[in-house]
Amino acid sequence: MQHQRPSAMLTGALPIVLDAMGGDAAPDVTVRGALLAVKRAGISVRLVGQRQVIQPMLDQLPSSDRVALDLLDAPDVIRMDEEPIAAVRRPGNSIRVGITQLRDGAGAAFVSAGHSGAIVAAAVLELGRLPGVDRPALAIPFPTVDGRWVLVLDAGATVDPRPEWLVHYAWLAQAYLRVTQGIQHPRIGLISNGEEPGKGSRLVREVYARLQETPGLTFVGNIEPHQLPQGKVDIALCDGFTGNILLKTGEGAAWLVRETVQRAFRAHWYTALLGALVRPVLRQALQRLDYRAYGAVPLLGVDGLVFIAHGRSDADAIAQAVLRAYQAAHAGLLAALRTALSEQDSMPRSE
Repeated sequence: MQHQRPSAMLTGALPIVLDAMGGDAAPDVTVRGALLAVKRAGISVRLVGQRQVIQPMLDQLPSSDRVALDLLDAPDVIRMDEEPIAAVRRPGNSIRVGITQLRDGAGAAFVSAGHSGAIVAAAVLELGRLPGVDRPALAIPFPTVDGRWVLVLDAGATVDPRPEWLVHYAWLAQAYLRVTQGIQHPRIGLISNGEEPGKGSRLVREVYARLQETPGLTFVGNIEPHQLPQGKVDIALCDGFTGNILLKTGEGAAWLVRETVQRAFRAHWYTALLGALVRPVLRQALQRLDYRAYGAVPLLGVDGLVFIAHGRSDADAIAQAVLRAYQAAHAGLLAALRTALSEQDSMPRSE
């Protein structure tokens, strides 16, 4: 299902739509995060959520802080333990109401730290998919040792994809990096259990063959997960199950490093002294392993700009998510994705 966008869809003039009820600590952190984003970039944010809960919070703000915030009532909230399809079909939930703003041309992008499955379902239902794309993908940045990021997708939108869908992801990721990072010919790798062409599951082997035969993509072959921090590729493709496990394993590894170092510093007086000396440098290094550093990740493949933030996001992470969505809208990401897909006559299609 494709929707026509009104001619008034000018990203610079439209607000970023924020699901005020999404996240473990919503709506407190979402309202504060929205306010931070407004103060940092002078943009407008539309909060979507339960008016009886959020309006008293807004009423306590100075009038100068409220000028770039408005509130759209959405009386229903989707819980994290709900089944996505059934949940988004209920009228009035904050995720679907917010995404409908994009469909109707009333918002530049949508941001939520809520139920990711429900966000994907609502985005496909209300916005439809971009031409040539069968399933959307979550694209997450994975830090490298040289200070860059590898874009890993899919990180959980589709756990059991067809081979051609991963090729679609490659086109989407390439367009995304061209717009957001200026990388014209990103190197594309396929996550597997070995670098050799014959390695991997049946899905990986089939995707490998398709990528080799697809012009317009710089496919460099298989890549093992431990090579991601080395920055050997710019894009790493995988199914949604593998990508989600990779993401959560990375979060666990970051927590382990942080906890191990902190406990070592507290072990003795001399390690505490050493910790005081190196803590600023260490903190800067560990920030790259923190999900709050990038705020939110894009859902690529739907016909609108949808960004999903971590459920544990604090106010600063929400602000980063809103700013990332604004930057993508301001840069014309959606138009670039449409153009990239329309120009690929050789792009594989589903039977």
